[in-house]
Amino acid sequence: MHRRDVLATVAGASAAGLAGCSSILGGDGDDDGPRSPVEALATAYAENDADAARDAIHPDGPAAGSIGEGTVEATEWELAEPTVTDEPSGEPPTVTVEADVTIASGTSEWTERRRFAVRESDDGWRVWAIATGPELAVEGYVRAIDEDRPAAAREHLHPDSPDRAWATPSVIVATSLSLVSVEQESTGPREAAVAADLEEVVGGEPRRRSESVTLARVDGEWRVSSLGFGPVESIRTFVRAIEENDPAAIESVSHPENTAAVPDEQDLALFSTAAIEDVESATVGEGEATVTAVITLAAFGREQRTRVEFVLRPHDGRWAVLDSQTPG
Repeated sequence: MHRRDVLATVAGASAAGLAGCSSILGGDGDDDGPRSPVEALATAYAENDADAARDAIHPDGPAAGSIGEGTVEATEWELAEPTVTDEPSGEPPTVTVEADVTIASGTSEWTERRRFAVRESDDGWRVWAIATGPELAVEGYVRAIDEDRPAAAREHLHPDSPDRAWATPSVIVATSLSLVSVEQESTGPREAAVAADLEEVVGGEPRRRSESVTLARVDGEWRVSSLGFGPVESIRTFVRAIEENDPAAIESVSHPENTAAVPDEQDLALFSTAAIEDVESATVGEGEATVTAVITLAAFGREQRTRVEFVLRPHDGRWAVLDSQTPG
């Protein structure tokens, strides 16, 4: 039930009942509702008061470790129109507050949408978790892929993103991808990075993987520069599977028309090291991609550095290795 529905429902209630509803939702004139810790946090940043910032944060929440003297002193916030977007739920009660936050750090300043999970504690409402603009952009991108909405997914992509070459409607519809967790790694006025744990279904089997997602701002909005979901990531999975002695992972990124036999665990056990040293090039055409990478392999106590050219084609919602060769 949205806030306007709640207010309509209680329109005929007593003044005391309406005041109680206003208290829960953080209505006007109430200093103790769920908006209050968000406003207190913004004020603490504006006044460079780390103690006040920590007091606005729930001590048991994931946001508790994000407040430090240096962070608060180096950054200023200005909050605009914090809005409660849902009703309290769970135990202890938790609500969502969204607001536009203008952030000033050094000589840079930018505005982004942030989402605050606010939870009740023994000392009243406190900020439990904070989802930043870049995190929300990654959430929106992955959700659009998972819900088979290609146009919406491409809206979340940066105009210069290399992912645009593979993120076609047919590939997105064939892709099963969900976001397990997301956490900001770094942010600035124009670029940001977040750590994302993803789950994708490949060949009917769910697989977890972690990505460092880069983003850049376009016309004031965060857009995904790369999710690492293209052909290069398939090659990284392929080489990582050699390192981890995982034939199933190799098969998951191998195209069914690849005539090379998938190595078994005994074959893979021969390699003590397998790593990508450098990705020299990655080109994507209509239905086919080529990735050239320098790979380091170690076996029998000897290490060899090899330049390999991989040819990939889409299969089962991702790029799969069709062929590989070592250029002469």
